[in-house]
Amino acid sequence: MRISEKITDHPASVGQTYFEHFKFAVKVSTSLLKAFSACLIHAIYPPVHKNTASATIAELHNRIEQRKASELIDISHDSELIKK
Repeated sequence: MRISEKITDHPASVGQTYFEHFKFAVKVSTSLLKAFSACLIHAIYPPVHKNTASATIAELHNRIEQRKASELIDISHDSELIKK
């Protein structure tokens, strides 16, 4: 398998180009870094960031689930087009 295929296979399997996948992964990383930072600060000084980490993780979960749902819609739409 060529290196370019290794890099593009997974993004293609989730219906994205390499750069779309890169952008999404960077956004996820940023959200996780925000949650980590808030959680660490909260651990040191509990009165601050009481809900920041959990809210950030819940928001991230919703974004990932929406992406999965939109992929399923795209896949079902594509399969309907193939049937025609």
